Amino acid sequence: MTMANSIGVPELGTIYGYLRKRKGVMHILDESITFDEIKTLWLSLMDQKEKELDNLLEDYLENYTNVSEVICGQTFTVNYEIYERDLQEFTNTYSKINSLRDHIYMSKTLEHLVNIL
Repeated sequence: MTMANSIGVPELGTIYGYLRKRKGVMHILDESITFDEIKTLWLSLMDQKEKELDNLLEDYLENYTNVSEVICGQTFTVNYEIYERDLQEFTNTYSKINSLRDHIYMSKTLEHLVNIL
């Protein structure tokens, strides 16, 4: 489940949804949705995504090796620079998850939550 799906407006995760959000989507939200339920669900989703990232990182670290492959006569090497770049991408993703979690946690209204998307 995505954050946008959880509030009944899956297109909010798209560029169309972004433009629609700017026009105001609060009037189309499902009235049965409560702020506390959505906030709890979204915080849970952030925890789930962080655990998935933990597993991916663990798998990456266990399976990383300095590998060279010859493809169509060209040698491609997974070297330390690539390894460092990959680790930086993991760090960036953790930061994005934590930033989203912080914004969700600090939200006080359903409209604040919608604006996170």
